[in-house]
Amino acid sequence: MDAGPGAATESARYALVAVAGAGLGGFSEPLTYAIPADFTVEITRGTIVWVPLRDQIVTGTVIALDPPVPEFETRPLLGALADFRVASEQLQVAERVARETAVSVGQAAELFFPPAISSRAVELLRPSRQRPDDDLLTRQQAETLRTLETLREATPDQLRASAGKPLTSILPALIKLDAIDRRVIVHPHEPKREQTRQIRLTTDNPPELKAPRQKAVVSFLDIRRRAGIGEGWIDERAALRASGASRDTLNRLIAAGLVEQREVDRAAFEESADQTPTLTAEQASAWRQIERGLEAESPQPLLLRGVTGSGKTELYLRAIAWCLRAGRSAIILAPEIALATQLVRRVSARFPADTTMLHSQLGARERLDAWYSVANGDK
Repeated sequence: MDAGPGAATESARYALVAVAGAGLGGFSEPLTYAIPADFTVEITRGTIVWVPLRDQIVTGTVIALDPPVPEFETRPLLGALADFRVASEQLQVAERVARETAVSVGQAAELFFPPAISSRAVELLRPSRQRPDDDLLTRQQAETLRTLETLREATPDQLRASAGKPLTSILPALIKLDAIDRRVIVHPHEPKREQTRQIRLTTDNPPELKAPRQKAVVSFLDIRRRAGIGEGWIDERAALRASGASRDTLNRLIAAGLVEQREVDRAAFEESADQTPTLTAEQASAWRQIERGLEAESPQPLLLRGVTGSGKTELYLRAIAWCLRAGRSAIILAPEIALATQLVRRVSARFPADTTMLHSQLGARERLDAWYSVANGDK
């Protein structure tokens, strides 16, 4: 991206950006930035972008395109998120929040951003085409610029490592002199695939083994093979628990060629341990009322009362199934994480590929995967 301050022409395009993190003591009004001609991400209302603000690179949300051509020098967009946009309805909410509270539109819109997007953004530096003469630079500035010219493009950390200096004041000075261009690349979100290891026998006629643990594993796998369940494949941990054997015992069987293993997606091969039970008369009566409520054009809240163990969760599960069949989605709220963990086991056993969980103790990657699965309509 070679557009720099003042590089815009009458044919250039501009974006009005609500900057996140700006507000009290900062910029509460949207700022105008130029859209570089070689920008690879389509910029629309709601696009999340990275922009220069003073000496920093900050995130923001495009709230309008092609405002009046500015009469002042503009700086370019540096990067954009390609796989998500803040929806028009969400921007309207952000604008209302900004009107009614002491925050900017950019701060309010940031509430709708995917978690930890900054961790996916990488700043890259490269020499500007409008390189200043060395006479206009200090010796250290000129050396740093020559190092960057050798690298062609580098992150700030890579440039510091090559220069052998912290460049604390040198880099900001070169950027201010327009000797260095910056851009931001944003790595696409790639969901972490949950893998599980499965095992099965490699022979229909396993030999008689003397070691008790090995014999227990082979016997268990042989029963599964003869039962025709899952073509003989079973989760490794389940097999070890059932046979009382260790991983070391299993490794010996694999080395001997009696057992084979494979890695598979957990969701694709997870076996449901939760079978749909027959409802009791009391449950059936409650379900008829719930179903009528789901079918109503203007649904009303329902209160399901019952002592512990009376079967309330089964009715929740049936309501979820009804919604999924109708092309809807469902959210279950639990009052605390401990209860949420128990509840999600029941729900994911009934709907193994359609369940995700969000709570405050999730790691950053787990939260991001869950967020995208919901935002994309996968779950």
